[in-house]
Amino acid sequence: MKIEREELLTALQRLKPGLATKDIMIVNTHVWFRGNHITASNDEGLGITVPFKSELKGGLRGALLINLLSNSKAKEVDLEPGDTESSIILKAARTNLKMSLLGVKEALPLPDWSKAKLVALTPAFLDGLEKVMVSTDNPNAALAEQRGVTVITQAKELVLFSNNGKTISRAVVPIPDGWHGKLDDRFTVPTSFAKLILVMRKDKEPDIQLAVNKTHVFVDNRWQQVYSPLVAVLEQSNWIKISQGVTKGLTYTPIPARLKLALARSAVVLDGEKKEDQFVDIKVENGKGTVLKIATSASLGNLNDTIPLDDDLPPVDIRLDPDSIKAGLPLCEQMAINKQALTLTGGNFTYMVARFGR
Repeated sequence: MKIEREELLTALQRLKPGLATKDIMIVNTHVWFRGNHITASNDEGLGITVPFKSELKGGLRGALLINLLSNSKAKEVDLEPGDTESSIILKAARTNLKMSLLGVKEALPLPDWSKAKLVALTPAFLDGLEKVMVSTDNPNAALAEQRGVTVITQAKELVLFSNNGKTISRAVVPIPDGWHGKLDDRFTVPTSFAKLILVMRKDKEPDIQLAVNKTHVFVDNRWQQVYSPLVAVLEQSNWIKISQGVTKGLTYTPIPARLKLALARSAVVLDGEKKEDQFVDIKVENGKGTVLKIATSASLGNLNDTIPLDDDLPPVDIRLDPDSIKAGLPLCEQMAINKQALTLTGGNFTYMVARFGR
């Protein structure tokens, strides 16, 4: 059976995020040829299906196949039966490789989404999702809800939340047409799944459609279908109430351009310090105009920056993580500060950096 190498490689690259990297279950390290499509699912339950017609049925080791095709210049590859039912010969130009072939019956069953109510995700939803990803960078998340993005249905809008233990991100977007969530319904999609949605967004032609049930989430953009278990959160935090409490009564001012430079200078001084010792002390002082004072203390020396502000802000003294501040600056235009957090905003997006340590 001859196949265009580039066509097969493109399909396999779309499947790659669904491949397990460890041999906990061998079926999860394989790509599965099923006649009209190829599938892969990893040990976290994330699965991907890509349309691809072939005569081959069975499972081949995914990473091996992808790496071989990526390092070949052959126009076509030929998949021929091996000397047993559990093997296959792959030929690409002058390369011959005998690969183990698992029977298709060994593949994990695919979930049935045939009756799912799909909703087209709007550009506003995808923009909001991309912004809240800034608070999903905690590989050692202590709380289940820190392992993904939470979507909450409100009367006329959806609220997207993420939290990495240091920051909270919130985006408010209009409810897409056909959305079937009820008031205060919520679900949390894994960070890996949210990242895949944004990768799928690069395929500009087809819409991305989403469906959710009690246990799983599913998206489809014609080029690929992706499904994943929802994050099981036993005790959901009231993110709307929490964020409202942090931002209540705040006075905002434009983010000064010099803040980014001041934090860059702090990073130089803090280089080499233990992570728990990398912080900046920020004060708002009122006198002859309102200023933001940033103090950095480290073994390399002490650094102080003073930045004028356009508006009067209440005086405050707070210790913050400079990397967390820098992460939110490109997404926002306004800032406010109180004893709980530094809050940055831009359009429908709010980013809160919690007090560090003390």
